[in-house]
Amino acid sequence: MQSSNCDIYDIIKKKLVLLLDEIRPLLKHKDLKEQNGESRQRMEKLIERKLSQAHTLIKDLENESFQASMAARPRMNREIKKLKLEYDSLERSIVTRQQLYVRQSASYGRAAPSSGQHTNINSSETVNEKSPLLRSERSLHHATAGVHRSNEIASQSEDIGNQILSSLDGQREQLLHTRDKMDEIDSVLEKRSTRLLSSINRYLISNRIFLICIIILELVGIGLITYFRFFS
Repeated sequence: MQSSNCDIYDIIKKKLVLLLDEIRPLLKHKDLKEQNGESRQRMEKLIERKLSQAHTLIKDLENESFQASMAARPRMNREIKKLKLEYDSLERSIVTRQQLYVRQSASYGRAAPSSGQHTNINSSETVNEKSPLLRSERSLHHATAGVHRSNEIASQSEDIGNQILSSLDGQREQLLHTRDKMDEIDSVLEKRSTRLLSSINRYLISNRIFLICIIILELVGIGLITYFRFFS
């Protein structure tokens, strides 16, 4: 079971490392440097979605480390801490870029005509409104991932339960077979002991008869000797 947890942990860690490697170059993408709100928002949404996936993978790693053995847990915790620091750095980077974009948009809006001001204000409001939406999206994603993870754990627990039941059935068959063997051995021993006791009884009876015959012969001999000595 512990070996299975380590395998799952390594798979999740590889996925997380690959995902972080994908996010890192996206932060330097040219769309994030443009003032065009639409292309910039698409890139930001892509990065935020990948960050949300990375956050879910970190939670999965923490769950696996909690279920791992005491010997493997310190190494897992060190690796998770390092990955969380990298995740936090990437998240701060995108948040910093969003804040910088808002300030640049506000500065550009003060210098531009009235129609431009409305456009920049709307962009600023859109960025500000994205934070609660992003949190809601992440919460929903985390809840869905938690449900999937719970289903996986339940499936693993069911498999383990089935294996235990199968093992118990095998042990039951072995115990029944052992009991039958013991009954057979007991029956054989009982028969042999009965025959042995019968032969001992016959031997004792024959010895007694033989002794009685010897005693009778000795008495007859004594009687004959007495008769011939005193009455002849």
